[in-house]
Parts: sequence; C-alpha cells; structure tokens
Amino acid sequence: MHLKDKPKFEEALAAMAELYDKSLSPTALELYWSSLKDFEIAQIQGAFGSLAKTARFFPKPVDFIEAMQGQGVSTQDAAMTAWDTFMDGLMKHSSYKSVKFEDKIIMAVVERLDGWHKLIEMLNEEWIWYEKDWLKHYQHYLSSGIPASTPEYLMGTLEIQNRNAGYKEAWGQPGVYIGLESPVMITNVRLVTALEHRPAAQQIENTHEQDDMIPITPDLVDELMAQLEGR
Repeated sequence: MHLKDKPKFEEALAAMAELYDKSLSPTALELYWSSLKDFEIAQIQGAFGSLAKTARFFPKPVDFIEAMQGQGVSTQDAAMTAWDTFMDGLMKHSSYKSVKFEDKIIMAVVERLDGWHKLIEMLNEEWIWYEKDWLKHYQHYLSSGIPASTPEYLMGTLEIQNRNAGYKEAWGQPGVYIGLESPVMITNVRLVTALEHRPAAQQIENTHEQDDMIPITPDLVDELMAQLEGR
C-alpha cells in the first residue's frame, strides 16, 4: 500500500472493529498499518472481505496475513520483507546513528536481540544465526503483538557515547526515521555551535574540555576521516 491508502485502510479497520464492539487506539491503528502496509491494497481488501465473513474474533495483523496466504502471502513472507527493510536501514545509516523504524515490530525484534548499537560488533559468521533468530522473533511478535517495553527508537553508538560522556542534550532524539514517506533527519548529539565551522583538529586544540570529552558527532567523524585521507 501507499501512504495515500492509509486513511481508507484505517476507515475499513475501524468499521470492522465496530462489528466486534471493539475500539482501536491511535497506537493500535499505527501498529496494524506498519504491519500490513507492505502488501498490495487489493490483497488487503480481499483479506477484509474474507475475515468479515469468517473471523469469530477481531483479527490481529497475523490473521490478515494468513487470510492472504492463498495469494502467496505468509508470515514468513512478511518477516522477510521486514528483514529487507531492516538491512536496508542498517546499510544506509549504520548502527552508529540512532534510528526509528516505522515498523515497530522491527524495533521490538532488534531490541530483543541486544539492540541496534551492538550490530557494529557482530562478526560475519554470527549473521547467519542472527538472521534466523530475527525472522523467528518477527513472526512471533506479528502473531502475539510487541512488548510494552519496545523503545520509541533504537539508540546508536554515537548517542550512547555522548550519554556516557555526560552530554544530556544528546538524550532522546532519534537521528533517522526509516519507513516514512519523507525521511526526517534529526540531530541526536550536542553540537558546539561556536566551534562547528572550524577544522576538527582546531576544535580539539582550542576547547577547554578534555579531548576525550569532545561530543562525538557524525560530522566530526566525517571531518576527521577527510583530514586523515588528505582531502
């Protein structure tokens, strides 16, 4: 589905909820959308029609997916689609940056498997088992729902380092939104505005802070790498 289909999807879901004397919170509507948005609108419409006739209880996202199995869709297919979204986000942004996926199930799975920031430490041979566990947990959460402890975003290495260094301004701001129609970039670390336009080496030399207490930002890392490469 596309973003333009979201109002019709939520309207149909709310109408179905009335059949079961059930009300849906904005959070629940968002979870249904993020779980099912990767399917074609025609498939979703077919699932609504089938479930309205056969479901004894108000359907969960997994019920919609199972209703579409005759069209070649399964929970495994949904998990693989989500894995592609996860890997695309990781390749584009790396685990140094804090990120927020529109699909909250992805965030629940990553957090369950030790977090986003730990991915940078994984060895090549570990990825085979990680992918298997990831897909298994995604299908489980798709069926049972995500834990209440699921974070609002996944914390990256740079934000954690800034937290540990005492820069409270770095807390609580995701750096990249993944899965939105128009990605929004949000700075997640404290910038020293008086120094930000000087060369990185001069920032360290002229500041009164200890070298190891300079707030680590993506721009600072890029600038240092450029100087080392002689650019």
